[in-house]
Amino acid sequence: MPIYSFECAEDNSVKDELRLVGDYHPPKCSICGADMERLFTPVTSILKGSGWSHGDWAKLRKRSEEQGTKFFKKQPKYQEMVKENLEQKSKEV
Repeated sequence: MPIYSFECAEDNSVKDELRLVGDYHPPKCSICGADMERLFTPVTSILKGSGWSHGDWAKLRKRSEEQGTKFFKKQPKYQEMVKENLEQKSKEV
């Protein structure tokens, strides 16, 4: 369960609570009893290992494009389906 930060609009008190992800009911302020609003707090993370550097993403993208090209060469009807869907979506916009 994640820890969320909440702030009271009345007295600006802040508290952290361990809450369920789908729990949308705001907690009550322990000082004045008003509903508290959830604060945005950025997540801190450290990206380690392969796959996170710019060079690794370029390799993965190139490999993905190559596999897609091979697939569409073997399955031309799917390529036509994708083109038709893109044309239809562009007309809707």
